[in-house]
Amino acid sequence: MQISQQDYSSIMIDDSRSYDSFIFTHIPKCGGTSFRSFLNVSAKKSGVPRQKRYIPGFNWLSVEKDYHRLDRVRQERFHNKTYKVVAMHVEYGWHYAAASYMKNPFYYTLLRRPLDRVLSHYQFFNKGKGRRNVKGIDIQNLSGVKLDEVLSTSANLSIIYVLGKGINGGVVSSMMKDDALDNLINKYHDFGILDEPTISISSLKEKWPIWFQSNIPFEHRNKSHNSAGKKSLSEFIKEKIIEHNQLEIEFYNQALDLFKQRCVEEE
Repeated sequence: MQISQQDYSSIMIDDSRSYDSFIFTHIPKCGGTSFRSFLNVSAKKSGVPRQKRYIPGFNWLSVEKDYHRLDRVRQERFHNKTYKVVAMHVEYGWHYAAASYMKNPFYYTLLRRPLDRVLSHYQFFNKGKGRRNVKGIDIQNLSGVKLDEVLSTSANLSIIYVLGKGINGGVVSSMMKDDALDNLINKYHDFGILDEPTISISSLKEKWPIWFQSNIPFEHRNKSHNSAGKKSLSEFIKEKIIEHNQLEIEFYNQALDLFKQRCVEEE
């Protein structure tokens, strides 16, 4: 999918900035916990009361309270409340069914290099928490069949979340990748790149809702985990990760090109 200079000059612009809410699509292992903290403090300093901020992991709200992890009764309770700032593992378009009172939400997400994202995902969810029964096992020690099984569960997550297919996703196609990029360009009001936090947050502060007044810095708390053992990876493991995430790699590279183009235009 090719994006021309003219195409990009007209995207992610709303001169009024009169959004009624802010939704952060937290793609797993893309710096989202650090961003949730930044967003929570920013909203607080901007006068958004705690009761209007739904950010699992903050404000005495358990990190386990992501919308898709709530049972039906708790989801109904969520539906009966109104929030101004939401930050959790939800896909684009989630608000249509779950928070229909949001008529003009500002959508934002952070993207991360796919290799780093996948490795961090494995370290945290698989090796750390034991998903797919590989607790404590280094990714280098997985057999081919088990490696494929594990990698398939975290493949192309950025596309799935940005496209809006729910957290289960399914098999991602090239057309879905193009549609996700179209969403990122035309439906998200801004996006950031985790490896460029200063530029990303500076851009966000120029576009986010006018009622956000905070000027606090963004601190990525898990910088030391960025590589997640990348230097010691065998070529076989790298090739397997690329094989499972080829479409996300294309998606990320195209998004990065747009991000760089935006940086040039804003200089």
